[in-house]
Amino acid sequence: MLRSGAKLDDFADFTTFGIATSLLLRTTDLMDNILCVCYVLSVFVRLCFYTSGVPFMYRGLPCIYSSGILASASLLSGGNVPMLRIITVAMILFMISQSFYPHDRVLESQAWKKAVYAGGVAMVFCSSFPPACVYYLLWSVSYILFPTSLWSNKV
Repeated sequence: MLRSGAKLDDFADFTTFGIATSLLLRTTDLMDNILCVCYVLSVFVRLCFYTSGVPFMYRGLPCIYSSGILASASLLSGGNVPMLRIITVAMILFMISQSFYPHDRVLESQAWKKAVYAGGVAMVFCSSFPPACVYYLLWSVSYILFPTSLWSNKV
């Protein structure tokens, strides 16, 4: 039962953070549609083949963060296609990289991380889209720029 739960979780991640996010890039241009397919395939590769083998570590950027960056950038820029193309290529490269990222165990970490997380949750439910998008964009980018110093539970 546990194995099927993990597979269903990966399938949910694939559809939510792969297919649904790629629809932000879909236009009538053939190259944009090829970029969409490349993004979906990179999410697929990341989920299927990038088991780190190291406890509490991911190999390659987790697709939830690449999706968060793309969705936030899309909402904040009004769907600026050239900017989204550049960000998509960067997110593909981060997801298929061999870099290690710690599990984001925020709720099991220090009190300040829990407070920042709770503030973000409150912002998503109580504020307009731009501040929530900026918050989530900063949250996701901080995971890329400072994975160990901010995100591991060893600080």
